[in-house]
Amino acid sequence: TEYELIDGERRWRAVQMIAVEARPLYRARLVEADDDVVQYLISGVANFNREGHTPLETCDTITRMVGFKIPMSEIAALLGVSEHWAYQMHLLRRLVPEVKTMLDPERSKGEKLPVSAAIEIAKCDARLQLSLAQRVLRRDVTLAGLRAEIVSTSRDAGVYVRERAHTVDARWRSAVNKVGVL
Repeated sequence: TEYELIDGERRWRAVQMIAVEARPLYRARLVEADDDVVQYLISGVANFNREGHTPLETCDTITRMVGFKIPMSEIAALLGVSEHWAYQMHLLRRLVPEVKTMLDPERSKGEKLPVSAAIEIAKCDARLQLSLAQRVLRRDVTLAGLRAEIVSTSRDAGVYVRERAHTVDARWRSAVNKVGVL
């Protein structure tokens, strides 16, 4: 073909479903896109917030934009999301394939890994991901306890994992002191 449709595919399909004699005129705007980056950005940004995307599709979009050397702050702005959320979704690229399949929206609720769990699991060594994901699905590990379990499992396996520093909040110290006085 001489032209490629990069936005409006659902409208095009809908028009094709109408009988030829009743079909309305389908109008499109011609946009010159000299390179793949421009074409991808036009298509991706136009479609991103219109259709529900799986977490992995979102991750792939962000990963491709990062590959174009677009800063994460700009990616977030283009997609209409927070920069923190974009970074979190970008972490999913680190998941092993077996864990990625657990994010499939076609899976039943009990067989589908929560995205928040997948993000945490993506932060640990690839060798530990599958067993952690399976334990979450079996409910052996709660979402609330997942981070501590990742740290514990990583330590046991002799694998480095970044730990968060826990500092005692000043308000908490004040409350503890007041309770002690009482």
